[in-house]
Amino acid sequence: MSSQLRRAGPARPASAEGQETKLLPYACYACRLAAAEPQLSATIARAECVLIPLALVAALEQQARACCPNECCGLLVGQPARAGRAVVESVHAVQNANQALPSQCYEIDPRQMARLDRLAEQRGQQIIGCYHSHPGERAVPSQTDSARAWPGYLYLIVGLPRNGDLEIRAWAYDEHTALLDERELVVLVGQELELLPCHRS
Repeated sequence: MSSQLRRAGPARPASAEGQETKLLPYACYACRLAAAEPQLSATIARAECVLIPLALVAALEQQARACCPNECCGLLVGQPARAGRAVVESVHAVQNANQALPSQCYEIDPRQMARLDRLAEQRGQQIIGCYHSHPGERAVPSQTDSARAWPGYLYLIVGLPRNGDLEIRAWAYDEHTALLDERELVVLVGQELELLPCHRS
């Protein structure tokens, strides 16, 4: 399974009044957000684990199963890493914009990301990553997932292997290896923490 995040050139200057400004592809927009927050990439890279409430895990599973056999996708909003932990405070489902191979790839409409970015900023939050599902497969990034990932963002993969089990794993781009490196995933259950083992391929 692969994430269809197109690489793009630098953003164009703002258009003159009365002219429509072209929106950036998702990958380029994500890169621009990271550039605007110079500490974001470093804090995500240092995050040793990712915290997410159990209710959000349930929401991810429900969306992933409802979208089968196609990949679902969405955005993660929360707080970048503090004391080695990044916190996912909400998940926002978006429609998979890939119309050619939705069962194998996903795309996120940059307009949806721009709207959510403005809303998150108003609430003192940030877009800290995205998620997508792997129908019929484990939650392991493909070579394409790693090749098209961007530094400064978390990537949750929701695996739905053919045996029906659920597998959710967290990853972050490692600029030294140019691969997605796994992060420990901690599920918040009420006031307690349930530690999910950090799988290593």
